[in-house]
Amino acid sequence: MQEKKQVQQDLEKSEEKPIQPVVLSPDEVFKDAEIDYERQDVSGSRIIGSFIIGTILVAIVMFFITQYFTISREREMLEHALKPESNLLRDVRQREEGMLKSYRVIDEKKGIYQIPISEAMKIIADEAYQRKKAALEMQEATPPKKEDAKTDLSPKEIGSRK
Repeated sequence: MQEKKQVQQDLEKSEEKPIQPVVLSPDEVFKDAEIDYERQDVSGSRIIGSFIIGTILVAIVMFFITQYFTISREREMLEHALKPESNLLRDVRQREEGMLKSYRVIDEKKGIYQIPISEAMKIIADEAYQRKKAALEMQEATPPKKEDAKTDLSPKEIGSRK
């Protein structure tokens, strides 16, 4: 009970006195709190300098990483290219070369023969040339149709024929 009376008295006293705002400077506030604040602005040149140096360092690291992987890849490709080929692969290639460069009878009754691929390509190219040449000669040799001749007339000539 006594505590209630004390609290009521304290409230009555506080109502009587108007509360005055306390204006403190930042130095006074932080002096008692044992903390401090930055008293100067951050230097813009330091930030820009740090950014430039960081960018240069990243570029240098990227350059060396790229060079490392390029050299590693070239070394691996060189080792792979210089590695001796297997006997099985060599045999397969020899058989294929032999088939591509040899003459052989496939079916004598039907008249099917195998010739070297280089000669077959020459024959096919010559045949295609001869067909194209014959087609061009036929176009030049055929006279234009009469209907075509009528359509090639100029408007003056058409008027004079009527």
